[in-house]
Amino acid sequence: MQFWRHMKQHRLFKRENGYYYHRVRVPADIRERYGKAVEQVSLATTDFRTARKLLPSITVKIDQIFDDFRRGLQTHSGPCTGAILGPPPTHSEPLMSAIADECFRELKRQKDWSPKTEKTRETQIRLFLEICGDKPLSAYTQADIRSFKQLLLSLPANAHSCKEFRGLTKLKIAAITKDRTCARLSNESVRQIMTTASLVFGWARSHHEAGLINIIHPMIPKLPTAKQKRNSRHGFTIDELNQLFELPVFCGVKSLSDWKEPGNISLRDHGIFWIPLLSLFSGLRLMEAVQLTSDDVKIEGDIWFLDISSNSPEKRLKNFSAERSIPLHPQLIRAGFLEFHKQKSDRSRLFPEIPIGPPEQRQRYASKLFNALLKEAGIKSTRSC
Repeated sequence: MQFWRHMKQHRLFKRENGYYYHRVRVPADIRERYGKAVEQVSLATTDFRTARKLLPSITVKIDQIFDDFRRGLQTHSGPCTGAILGPPPTHSEPLMSAIADECFRELKRQKDWSPKTEKTRETQIRLFLEICGDKPLSAYTQADIRSFKQLLLSLPANAHSCKEFRGLTKLKIAAITKDRTCARLSNESVRQIMTTASLVFGWARSHHEAGLINIIHPMIPKLPTAKQKRNSRHGFTIDELNQLFELPVFCGVKSLSDWKEPGNISLRDHGIFWIPLLSLFSGLRLMEAVQLTSDDVKIEGDIWFLDISSNSPEKRLKNFSAERSIPLHPQLIRAGFLEFHKQKSDRSRLFPEIPIGPPEQRQRYASKLFNALLKEAGIKSTRSC
């Protein structure tokens, strides 16, 4: 208890990777223009005593950041639209691309980014550079960011995978599809892209220019409310589930390669049969099921269960709380899952016939297979989970 009181007293916090950081609320007089309500700085150490020793210099640094920001506001007071916020750019200032590279290298180390997260961040910042240009951060204007946001909102969804747009710039794609009726990039996707650019601005302010104003943060779309989240996706209805599990895959197929045609061949030794059932009766995410090994099927007393964990380098979970033990549903046992499991050798994947994609897109093959099932069942929907 004494330790935690010290933590609270010194406003020290500890990340999941063990590193300490200091956080302080932004003063009310600059909070709205500052771009965020809380400022936090890593102490780059996992030792509490070292963190306490470093704390005084960090608090002085943060106070200096706030003071420099106030001076920046006074220097650049007046209408904001179209004006450069922050100190005027100089030839010695690094470009956005260089700052982003430096920022991502440090954050990858500190936060232990997965390859998928790293790839996503890099793709999102390239999109920002394509639309707004590669300039010193202080050279970007609110007009730049407003145009960036408006263009993102006008882009068609999944434009990157459409053959029609291959080789075209995002500006050209937006112009071509301006008058079309099509699904557009969601608010959540726009929010994530703009958040990545804002992340670079925030990092640069702490490491390069304390007076830099994060002009992106106030323009990021707000998080959806709980009601909006509920309305954005829906689970499958009973009728849709019946359509799915009436497919030949679950009753008998002509052959493995011709699984859409009914026949007398059972697919109970294949992932295409078991993964939808595991998701239905155990609540598994798609890749949680695909990456299962024989050792993940365990028994305690007389209860069989699935051990969902990242207990090997080949496995990944969405977050820390995804680790859990799930009792094996009686329906799975009746369907023969334990007999299927007995055929597998120790530590082997249960479904090796479904490849796991590269680190930045592990779900590639599994998603294609599951989407093919949904399409065959006539229930493919952009709103389905």
